[in-house]
Amino acid sequence: MSTTSSGPGQVSEAEQPFVDAIVAAAKAAGKETAGDPMVTAAFGLGWLMGDILAGRPGPPFPVDLPLPESAGFKSQGLALTTLAGKLKIDGLDPKAVTSVLGAGTKADSQAAAWQPDLAAALVGADSRLSRAYGLGQQLNRLGNAAYTSQLFAQPWIAAMIEALDALTSALAPHAARSVAISIMRWEALQSAPAGVETLLPAQCELWRTILAGEKKGTELLEPDNYLDAAERLGDKLRMIGRSALKKFPWLVGAIVVLFVGGIVLLIVGTGGGTTAAAGLSAVLAAFGLTWKGVGGAVGKLAGKLEAPLWGAELDGAIADAITLAHEKPAMPGASAAAVGDYAARTARVFKAAGKPLG
Repeated sequence: MSTTSSGPGQVSEAEQPFVDAIVAAAKAAGKETAGDPMVTAAFGLGWLMGDILAGRPGPPFPVDLPLPESAGFKSQGLALTTLAGKLKIDGLDPKAVTSVLGAGTKADSQAAAWQPDLAAALVGADSRLSRAYGLGQQLNRLGNAAYTSQLFAQPWIAAMIEALDALTSALAPHAARSVAISIMRWEALQSAPAGVETLLPAQCELWRTILAGEKKGTELLEPDNYLDAAERLGDKLRMIGRSALKKFPWLVGAIVVLFVGGIVLLIVGTGGGTTAAAGLSAVLAAFGLTWKGVGGAVGKLAGKLEAPLWGAELDGAIADAITLAHEKPAMPGASAAAVGDYAARTARVFKAAGKPLG
C-alpha cells in the first residue's frame, strides 16, 4: 500500500513517533551540562575530611610504589588546600589542618576543632554545599564500615539518599540518581554478598568517582546497557500511548462502532491480519484519520516526555552497570550480563584484590 498525504497510510506509521522519541532523547542526552563545580568540590571535601578526621592517610598511591605513610598525609594537605580554594568562601581557612598534614603527620584533632567553623561557613554560603559535604563524609564512612545485616538500614544511609535526591541537579548528570538506585539495591539484599569486605570499599569508591565527576555515568555503560535502556523506554512509551488513546473516547468509540458495523468486511479475504489492518485503515480514512495521524497525536505526548524518560532509563542502566553486589555473584559472561554488569566489574574488583571471585 502506498502512503500519500490524503490516504490512510500504513499501520507502521503509528509506531514511528515512539522510535523518533527514543532517537531524539538519546541525542539530547549528549548535550547535558556538568554539575555545579562548588557542589562537587564540597562533596570531595567531605570525603577527604572523612579520612582526615579518622587519622587515615587516604587510599594508597595508584602506582605500586613503596611510599611512606607521611606521603599520604602530605597529599591530604595539598588536596585540602585545593578544595577549600575551589569553594571560594570567605573565612574558610584550613591552615591549622594543612600545616600539620604538610609535616607528614595525621591531623585528626586539628580537623575536629576546625570542622564546626567549616560547617558554619558551608551552611552560610549555600545549603547545597553543606548537603554535599555531609554526603561525601558519610559515603567515606560507609566505605570504611564493617558490613552487617543492618548497615544499610541505618538512618544515616537514608540521609544519604535524601541528600542525593536534593542534589540531583547540582551534581553531574545521572550521578545522584544512579548512585541512589545502586545504594537501594544494596539495601534490598537479603544476605551479605560473597566477599563483601572486598566489594563494599570498592563500591563506595566507584560511587565517589561518579559523584565527584571524575567519571561520567554514561562512560561506564556498555552498548548492551544502552540497548536495555532503549528497550525499557520503548515499553514505557507504548504504555503511554495506550493510556493516551483512552483520552480520545470519540476516536476509540468511532473505531469500535465501525468495527461492529463492518466486521464482515474486516475479515473477508485470505490474509486475515493484513485484510483487517487494511479495512481499519479505510475506515479511519473515511473519517479523515490516518495511522500517521493517530501516531502523531500520541507522539506529541511522547515528544514531551522523551528526554526525562530517557534520562530515567539511563539512570537505571548506570545503576545496573555500577552495582557490584547481587544476590548471586555476577560471574563473567551470561550471569554478569543478566544483572547488567556487562563490563564484569564485580569480577574485576576481586581480580584486582588478588582474591577468588565471591
